[in-house]
Amino acid sequence: MTQSMRIGFLGAGKMGGILLRGMLGAGLAAADRVAVFDVFPDAAASVCKQTGARAESSARKLVSGSDVVFLCVKPQQFAHAAEEVKTAFKPGKSAVSIMAGVPSLKIQQALGGKCGVVRVMPNTPCLAGQGASAVARDTD
Repeated sequence: MTQSMRIGFLGAGKMGGILLRGMLGAGLAAADRVAVFDVFPDAAASVCKQTGARAESSARKLVSGSDVVFLCVKPQQFAHAAEEVKTAFKPGKSAVSIMAGVPSLKIQQALGGKCGVVRVMPNTPCLAGQGASAVARDTD
């Protein structure tokens, strides 16, 4: 990732917020290049207040305005979220998933088959800023 990339966080729950704060704290992104959407507007507003990121009014708008989208929704919510945003995933966009048990191919297909997918599995110590993550990219 570069400082000029526009980054979106689809989901502002506990793990999404932690990853965003860690990314900003490590200098991997600038807050003014990060947007957040959550179905619970108060969750997005809280994360944005803490980080300086901006809240988007819809998931589709978030994806349309992002180069890389972190999928920080619960696995059982993914199908609904994907249906709303799949037409916004154009070639050249990337999705980074933290959803356990959702294979890359399923993510790619649900998002219209046009984006690259990276799966990241953060562990519980991330909650205290001391975690490690396993990373796997799709095979395309």
